[in-house]
Amino acid sequence: VWSSPVVRGEPPRGAVARQGEISAAYLDGRFGEALQLAEEAIEQDGALPQLLYLRALATGADSGSAAELVRDLRAAAEGAPLDAAPALAALAFYYDQLGMSTEADETLARALGLDPELEYARYLEARWAARDGQLDEASSTLLSLVASNPRFSAALVELGWLLHQQSAFEAAEVAFRRADAARSSNQGDQRAWADLALRRALTQVELGAWDQAADLFRESLTLQPTLYAAQNGLALVA
Repeated sequence: VWSSPVVRGEPPRGAVARQGEISAAYLDGRFGEALQLAEEAIEQDGALPQLLYLRALATGADSGSAAELVRDLRAAAEGAPLDAAPALAALAFYYDQLGMSTEADETLARALGLDPELEYARYLEARWAARDGQLDEASSTLLSLVASNPRFSAALVELGWLLHQQSAFEAAEVAFRRADAARSSNQGDQRAWADLALRRALTQVELGAWDQAADLFRESLTLQPTLYAAQNGLALVA
């Protein structure tokens, strides 16, 4: 889950309350509601950087327009340049999703330059390092992240998959279980939890635990019925 930036200056008290409502809806996985609340808040309070940031996150989670969320994230970063690291980290993620790798790398570097300890930026750095084969660097960063925040589910999932790729399947399952334990306090995006169940299932297959793998493939499909990897996995083990 992305941390919300702190905007310098005092926004109206009502704006602060509305930002809290948007954040609560987003964290609870009610992305459409979060987007609607963000739109209403911007109409009432103006295009505050924090509101633009929240609208962008809700737009992305609700499968909205990439062009619109990139516009909002750029405006949020420009509107609060000293507190722009969260918006820049989110923008880096979406640049990467859009295949704009140079812009993604540059924007992530800007985010880390502003806030070297920003969890989400460091998580992206580790994730991309693992993707590029820099496994030691990725592992070091992920271990540091989960040591400082034991409930950082995204980092735990990434660490678990890194361990899986290194054939450390028991250790991978420990990391995955810790990530899953955070679900009750953070429903978030059901697609992310479906992906976790899928990765746990694949790890159980490697451990020879067919029944557990089948249950996890089913859980993944309950959360995301169109996840074809889970469908194929269940067909193999059921």
